[in-house]
Amino acid sequence: MSRVCGDAMSEGASSTGAIVLCAAREERAWSAMLLEYAVDLRQRESATQTASLDAMLAASEQWAQARCAYQASIYEGGSLARLVAALCTRDTLAEWVIDLHTHRLYYGEN
Repeated sequence: MSRVCGDAMSEGASSTGAIVLCAAREERAWSAMLLEYAVDLRQRESATQTASLDAMLAASEQWAQARCAYQASIYEGGSLARLVAALCTRDTLAEWVIDLHTHRLYYGEN
């Protein structure tokens, strides 16, 4: 998705700012999927499972912030730090969505 976004942009498509914008666009798509999956699971699972899901999502958010801040810290706040943080955030969110998708498949939802 980010590659398609970058290809569609004008000459500045390979700039740090453009890549960050494309990663943010993809992150929004993954966020929408995460929300959709979480809503679906909350409707089908027990109260205990829903509480565990909510706790996992809350902890995951804090972990992602720490993980991506650490990864970006190698650039000490420079423009590449923004890029690394954006890509890390996008990829971490994608991993969660894939995990929830797998969980839904386990329960027979396609």
